[in-house]
Amino acid sequence: MIDREMFEEWLANPVTEHVLAKVKETAEANKALWISLSWDGGDADPKKLIELKARHEAGLDLSELKYEDLSNDE
Repeated sequence: MIDREMFEEWLANPVTEHVLAKVKETAEANKALWISLSWDGGDADPKKLIELKARHEAGLDLSELKYEDLSNDE
């Protein structure tokens, strides 16, 4: 079990910070591509758009991870 202190130490680690920033950057790039394809490019392939949206949401979920998301504490 990871306690809050361990999680905060991990989160503050420069490597963790860099990785999570890159994950968020990639998530935002997926969102921009979704907009480009669906709005600007006129490519409304549902499979592509669903995949890009899912990747964006997963990236944001990971990059904004909180201790409570991992904890069984109420």
